[in-house]
Amino acid sequence: MGARGQILKAVLLAAVLAALLPATAAATTQNAASVIVSPNGSTVYSGFNGAGFSVFSRDPNTGELTLLGEAPTSSGGGPLEFPALAISPDGASLYGVDSQSNTLFQYAPASGGVTEQQSYPVLANTAQAKDPTSALVSPDGSSVYVLTYGVQYGTGVGVSTDGQINAFQRNPSTGNLTLIQTAPIDPHSADQGVVGNQSVMSPDGKFIYVASDAGIDALGRNASTGAVGAPARQTSGLNAGMALAISPDGNYVYLTGPPSSSSSDASEIAVLQRNASTGNLTPETPVNNMSGLSDMWGITVSPDGNCVYATSRPDNSLGWFTRNSSTGALSLGGVLSEGENGIAGLRFAQQVTVYGNNIYVASPDDGGIAVFSRNPTTCAPTFLELVQDLFTLEPPVVDSTTGTAELPVNVDAAGTLELGLQPLIPQPGFRAAGVVSHQITVGQAGLVDVPISLTGLAAQELSILHELTVEAAVTFTASGGAPTTKTITIQLVKNPASLTKLRVSPRKFALDGRLVKGRCLAQTRKNRTRRACRRRVALAFSYRLNQASSVTFTIAHKQAGREVRHRCVKPTRKNRKDRRCTQLVNQPGSLTKAGAAGSNRFTFSGKLGGRRLGPGTYVLSATPAGGKASKTTFEITG
Repeated sequence: MGARGQILKAVLLAAVLAALLPATAAATTQNAASVIVSPNGSTVYSGFNGAGFSVFSRDPNTGELTLLGEAPTSSGGGPLEFPALAISPDGASLYGVDSQSNTLFQYAPASGGVTEQQSYPVLANTAQAKDPTSALVSPDGSSVYVLTYGVQYGTGVGVSTDGQINAFQRNPSTGNLTLIQTAPIDPHSADQGVVGNQSVMSPDGKFIYVASDAGIDALGRNASTGAVGAPARQTSGLNAGMALAISPDGNYVYLTGPPSSSSSDASEIAVLQRNASTGNLTPETPVNNMSGLSDMWGITVSPDGNCVYATSRPDNSLGWFTRNSSTGALSLGGVLSEGENGIAGLRFAQQVTVYGNNIYVASPDDGGIAVFSRNPTTCAPTFLELVQDLFTLEPPVVDSTTGTAELPVNVDAAGTLELGLQPLIPQPGFRAAGVVSHQITVGQAGLVDVPISLTGLAAQELSILHELTVEAAVTFTASGGAPTTKTITIQLVKNPASLTKLRVSPRKFALDGRLVKGRCLAQTRKNRTRRACRRRVALAFSYRLNQASSVTFTIAHKQAGREVRHRCVKPTRKNRKDRRCTQLVNQPGSLTKAGAAGSNRFTFSGKLGGRRLGPGTYVLSATPAGGKASKTTFEITG
């Protein structure tokens, strides 16, 4: 493997290890790596390395973008890591591959973004890492393919193995997938099929082409079943392959990479004529000596076939070429660079795509999508805007003890965060709760924990229901920028307090006492000869709470009864021969105390509901607000 291949492998190895190791949260605005446009041109999807993907609406007249929202958290527990995105020809299904969980997720377009529908494991040989790098949907919408990077991790970190292709049949009506095949990209080459950054399918749907460290591989496809055949290595004339594109007529394939005589960051575009029947590629005259376009990681052909656009990561640039549709030959028209004439969005430029007369470039370092208009004749681009997603909502952290939550928000600049909180009414006729709002000043980029708590009626509803869904609208305004709002629903939970270790001390209290130095004390062997007196009840009630809560105390008197029809009732002349039992007679009144989290204790005077307890055995019940009662017994003797 050449030095260029080693560099590519090191870059991808670092990316995968970053996904495997614990990482600090990163704003979605960082690492914009991919961009695709829906078939009808209404929506743009952009994948962000390590932080999911975002959805933008597209202005049909200007091509400019407006952020709609982020993809929902996946069933794997977070945003998609290093996502590869693909969309069906009818625009009804969007597929995103998560390299962290090795899962393919199926989404449907929805108001404000997308909704998750299904998920599928991305399979590979058990001896290999899966690490998906790209996804494809066939032109007829009947198949979906996921390609994986061929490097094994674990005991043999960084060991080259076979890249894999996972073929799924697609139901055109539902978009649901069925795995039909897992196959190696190229198990016979010295590079063992290490997959590069891109793969493309021919417009007729008969062949898939994959860029790899050794150049390019072609896989035949059965258009009826969707299965792929054995891969065939193609001669490209390059030392390695990186970015890949195919002309709309399917006659030419374009591959970027270092020339065969170089192992540096020098970059060429291989022009490969394609045989539509066999799928084989024949190298034509390459395009080289392109100043300002080294190490090209993105390339695309315009839908009209007139233009080719390529991006350079180290040069922070976008180059354009006019294309001869008959010969496939390219002529360099020019190069635009970051900072030139106010151009932004080309730092470390990666994937590029064209829709109509617009060009979209994913910029990892600018953290967004650079939007250009283009001249369809000269192919020259004109910068329009840089669309950035300046903040990200992370999964909330809910405290079920207090009924509050913290919403982590990643911001990419200083500015102001505003929170609007609307509890959602759980059922018709239930009391409406007001809007809670507050503002937080953000001094610098980073993670901000926004507190979520309810007050007033909303807090009462949560205490009664123990669960309440709220909609949080978070608006971020960067210093000197325009406000952007995102919403998230949060399920607040407030578990009822639990009461334990209920005790009465003493468990047995004697009303009869002895007078000692003017005080009526419990009778003991030592004072039994003293003058008799009547003691006032003084019982210590103690208990523990797992959280602060009011506690209601009730007392029931144990009394003799008779069992009649399976119930213990008051004895009468009529039931005097029935079985004896013990009935609990609730004493009038109750006590309510405010309890703190932890140990609590107070003295009970024996007076309840305006009456004093007389001799007898009693059951004390202590019930925290919304919780379960704890019980214990005590006795008063006469």
